[in-house]
Amino acid sequence: MKKLLLMLVAFVATMSASAQAFITGDDMKVENGWAATFTPVADDDEINAADVAQAADGSVYVASTFTKSFTFAGKALPDPEGMTSSAIVKYDKEGKELWAAPMVGNIAVSAMTVDEDGTLYAAGSFTDEVEYTGADGVKGTIKSEDVLSAFIAKVSKDGKFEAVKTFLATPDADLLATGLYYPEDLYVSPTTIKLNGSKLYVAANYNANVDDLGWKAAYLDVFGVMYMENRSKGIFSLSKSDLSGATSVLTVQSTERISYEQVYPEALNFDFDADGNVVYAFIGFGNLTLATPDASKGFTFETTNDDSGIKDHALVIGTIKDGISAKEFTGNKNAGEAIPYSIAGFYVQDGTIYMAGTTYGSDWFDVSISHEKDYAFVAAIKASDFTPKWNRTASLPEDDVKATAIAISDDNIYFTTNKDAYRIDLATGDMLADGDDSDDDFDMSTGDIASISAWKSDYAAIVTIDGTDLTVMSIDLNAEPASDIPAIAPSAADAPAYNLAGQPVGPDYKGIVIKNGKKVLLK
Repeated sequence: MKKLLLMLVAFVATMSASAQAFITGDDMKVENGWAATFTPVADDDEINAADVAQAADGSVYVASTFTKSFTFAGKALPDPEGMTSSAIVKYDKEGKELWAAPMVGNIAVSAMTVDEDGTLYAAGSFTDEVEYTGADGVKGTIKSEDVLSAFIAKVSKDGKFEAVKTFLATPDADLLATGLYYPEDLYVSPTTIKLNGSKLYVAANYNANVDDLGWKAAYLDVFGVMYMENRSKGIFSLSKSDLSGATSVLTVQSTERISYEQVYPEALNFDFDADGNVVYAFIGFGNLTLATPDASKGFTFETTNDDSGIKDHALVIGTIKDGISAKEFTGNKNAGEAIPYSIAGFYVQDGTIYMAGTTYGSDWFDVSISHEKDYAFVAAIKASDFTPKWNRTASLPEDDVKATAIAISDDNIYFTTNKDAYRIDLATGDMLADGDDSDDDFDMSTGDIASISAWKSDYAAIVTIDGTDLTVMSIDLNAEPASDIPAIAPSAADAPAYNLAGQPVGPDYKGIVIKNGKKVLLK
């Protein structure tokens, strides 16, 4: 774990010239920030959902699945009794444990966001019956049938559940009446949650009807013998004050019942332009329809009916404003089934769309880029006409790379994959990455970054998974560097020296180092 934290220090040090962090020992103290670890599971494959959200005051919310009782803020969470439950925990700006709000049952939080007053909004999925308990001890229950349904929770900065709304996945009654439809593995599952004015917006995957939203599922007609669910994606809004007024914003799905193959969107994400309009991007193949309450637009992307299985996995970027605008990026053609296409991050800032995700084969913005394994990309695109400004990729020849998150400050994008972290200049796309000759190198060989969050240019937080441990690190991006740094080695004439990224250096190193707990210039 110490090695993992030292590597995290190297990443956080890139986030601001004045916000460097240094591990000072096993207690994981960090200059201009902090790091903490808790262990919510018994086995290393049981943390199947983890997320982090940073508040304006520097406090940090973390959501994680848990499979055993553990103690947080002096209180033991209830034993989940074999169920994969979830908990939301909160640290203050100094890293002190404040409270935990457990949700016991089969439930996972998949997305979180924080309002300026510290109110947390969390979205996720659950089955059967779940009991949630706020930090004030007040309990509540949500129920679903034996299907994966969605929930949205509004949690005060003090850990009280102020409102919880569920969206149930239901089978199609008309198809049930045919006797040719046998519903299986139905779901509606949120993926992204964002605030815009007085409303909360949520993107979700679904393959069933969602009656509260008026969403109808897409289905596959298997040669007239039976009907099977097909995958769809959508965005809906609701009031952030009490989670009422749920309204569909858009859906993307196949509206044709075809018999020979599934056709579906593979990824969807969104943000808002300066006027508050929804800006969206999705990846998909085949004949798809994007629909809003007022309009619809069809897309046709090439698929083959021969044994090759080649499909055009197209990227579409557009805006919902007085109708539907869209620009199509095609040319990513491959036969891969279950390739994890994703749009892990999508933000609009100062007239530019910044997006990151996972792809395979040829790049949408530069066809000269192609890999035969999954790889991650980051791109900057003009919001006015969806013209690419720059594009960067991250890949390892020996391993698949998947994008996990991006956070944006005034000047940089902080981009994480399941293997590495990168700092990218917003204007130029210049990327500092593992293997560069700089102190910004970062190697995640011993742990996976699960999520990254930032509050504008004030704070940033990271959560990583390393076996059964979940580690949280937070940094104050505006803090001035201390003149003296707490000792990271015994005071001795031959004490080891560390560069400003917290990495050990040899006796021939030239420049400023940390030695005996102080900055020293080696000439």
